[in-house]
Amino acid sequence: MNTADRFAIVTGTMRSGTSLLGHLLQKRADGRRAHSDLAFDNDESQLVANGFAAFRKEADPPVGYGDPFRRLELTPSMIHAFYGEAAAPTEADSYARFRHDLEADILRLAPAGPPPLVFGMKRTSMNYELDLMRALYPDLRLIFTVRDPRDVFLSHSKRVQSDQDNGYSLLIISYIIANFRMLERLAAENTPHLVVRYEDLVADTETAMRQVIDFIGLDAAGYDFAEVTSNDIPSNSSFNEKAGADFLAGQGINLGSVGRYRGAVNPNVLSMIETLCGDCLAKYGYEPGAAAGWNESFDLYLESLKQMCMTTKISFEPVAQRVAVLKGA
Repeated sequence: MNTADRFAIVTGTMRSGTSLLGHLLQKRADGRRAHSDLAFDNDESQLVANGFAAFRKEADPPVGYGDPFRRLELTPSMIHAFYGEAAAPTEADSYARFRHDLEADILRLAPAGPPPLVFGMKRTSMNYELDLMRALYPDLRLIFTVRDPRDVFLSHSKRVQSDQDNGYSLLIISYIIANFRMLERLAAENTPHLVVRYEDLVADTETAMRQVIDFIGLDAAGYDFAEVTSNDIPSNSSFNEKAGADFLAGQGINLGSVGRYRGAVNPNVLSMIETLCGDCLAKYGYEPGAAAGWNESFDLYLESLKQMCMTTKISFEPVAQRVAVLKGA
């Protein structure tokens, strides 16, 4: 099997455009690779999902999913525990075994083609897992999608079909803040990464994709731009066909999902999002909104969010730290 030290990861919070960008990197309508030298998995490999869940359980103390503050070192014993005693590789072969199986998984899910120069995958909210992947692939190319947090919230609440003041809807705020903290950490550590705004991706897809291909380290001449320029891209690609059809009318990339929160988000919830995510809005050039600081009316929402984080084992720490800053201001 082909193997390469370079690995591209598309990550970001749910509903921020990870599936769209993953589709643009994975394949074309006729089943061909989007780039001849890239084998990309846009379906979130079960090996990764199961493996990293097992690795997280091995951590002491346990790691909440999406935690941007914890650093996990991938050890042979973690890989051994994942495979189980009967099937576990030797310590010397542990990294090679997991890489081999991961690449085999990607090749099964990606379109057929020549031996790739780069493997890649999409995985949302990949925070503590980045250090695990870097242990496997020294040349890791990190691509984060960001989107106006208010549109992310609206998209998520519609997807889970929950009231906007319910914990299931509010949970997405923890992912948004955690991913922003992760991007701050990467910048502070001078770790190379690329940020792609969803709004730029849908407004000028070709320019955005040229930046992505260049960042991955591939020749843009090997990328098929025909489907991009013809706009033959499915909308809401992380939905099933029925839910996607119900959620957004029409096909293809369009600007209709930009600024949809206006008039569609509960005003008090909207004010809390603009307060909690104010630094993110400013960093990535989004309109700041009218947030005037922490309001005690937000506390009820915050408690609902906290309880949902505890139930789903999602890290609440980034939210707690942000609230502490706001309340201390």
